[in-house]
Amino acid sequence: MMRQLLLALLLTSLSACHWTRDDSDAKDGATAATPAAQLALASLYAPLDYSDPDLWGCNGASGDLCHHEWPTIERATDGTTTVTVREPAAEPAFDCFYIYPTVDLRFGEVTNHTDLTDLELPRRTIEAQAAPFVTQCRVFAPFYRQATIGSYGGEDETAVDVFRSAFADVAAAFEYYLAHWNQGRPLVIMGHSQGAQHATYLLHRYFDQPGDVEVVPGTTTTALRERLILALPIGFRVFTPAGQDRGGSLQQIPLCTKDDQFGCVIHYRSYAEGYRFSPANEVGDFYVDRVLAAEGLLFRSYSAATDVVACVNPATRPADGRPFADIDGDPVDPERILSVALFQGAIAGVGGFDDAFARGFRDYYSATCRSVDDVGDVLMVGRAACLTDQQCGTDPVPIDGFLAQGALGLHLWDYNIAMGDLLEQVRRRAAAWF
Repeated sequence: MMRQLLLALLLTSLSACHWTRDDSDAKDGATAATPAAQLALASLYAPLDYSDPDLWGCNGASGDLCHHEWPTIERATDGTTTVTVREPAAEPAFDCFYIYPTVDLRFGEVTNHTDLTDLELPRRTIEAQAAPFVTQCRVFAPFYRQATIGSYGGEDETAVDVFRSAFADVAAAFEYYLAHWNQGRPLVIMGHSQGAQHATYLLHRYFDQPGDVEVVPGTTTTALRERLILALPIGFRVFTPAGQDRGGSLQQIPLCTKDDQFGCVIHYRSYAEGYRFSPANEVGDFYVDRVLAAEGLLFRSYSAATDVVACVNPATRPADGRPFADIDGDPVDPERILSVALFQGAIAGVGGFDDAFARGFRDYYSATCRSVDDVGDVLMVGRAACLTDQQCGTDPVPIDGFLAQGALGLHLWDYNIAMGDLLEQVRRRAAAWF
């Protein structure tokens, strides 16, 4: 538990990183032809060779980490349960490219996770967050030399190198995917936490550039933007000018504001209703000012005076009048209901699940975007009021527990607590695209 507390505290230091631009010479002799090649010029390592199948958790193939049947036990708030089997789509018409969050929990080291011999944690995370989408799309999920958790506390040039190098791997994987597997197919870009950070960079460098810029041979930013079904960079800091749908982290790609819209972004950070915010949750403008805009990884830097961190409610159903409560058991008036929270394998803070089955919890949670001073817009999650009198059994996500009340709120469960709705969002927006 103490390790998890330290994880929560250190992740909040993300908003306090002081980065500067690094224009060091090429370290691998690459030519600056594509974004990945340009990044390689200033990275600590030559990008990984993604022609190696061992560098892909999922590569769209039958029998990979994502592409298999998964039985699910689903429990409703009235206590009834059903068992279903989730099956991969027979002939998916689009792709999902996913980047996993921080799994290297070395707190005191500002460095990259270069040892890819033990991939148990990335594999479990891919299974939990990305594999459910195989019911709709081919899923591609590369392994990469991500930044350690301790890198979020780095305040010198080393931190710049570490995050640039991590993204260089992601960019190289994406370019390999474009060259060998995409073949002009529409796609969804997904990522959580550090994965959402890199997904946001990916969106800007490959999809968001103004004009018809060729980013890889034969493919332009305009063409990629036209193929984009949806972006799900969840749990990072996608920001816009207050009241606008673009013009902050991204210039061309808007937030999703309509149910039938495609080519847009769903972003949120989740907290329990009744959560007590503190200065540790604030977003510092120096975070992006010092490196992200200068590196060309975002459209521009964050302005505390004019910008807000975005919340797009992922829930697809309006509230139906049933009672929901906050962490103290007090009633809340929700905006929408999260249809199914879905967990499989080992999820932090949610234990005791047999890996052979996924666990679904239907109508257990409400979701409402609220504005919090100095923090931005956040997704506040309530729980079905019946959980307070044992009618529904144990709350699968202990939203009134130690981890959920820590500095990160419900960050560890951003994806899974809304999984049923994220799947529905992808389905609807893919239908609109086609």
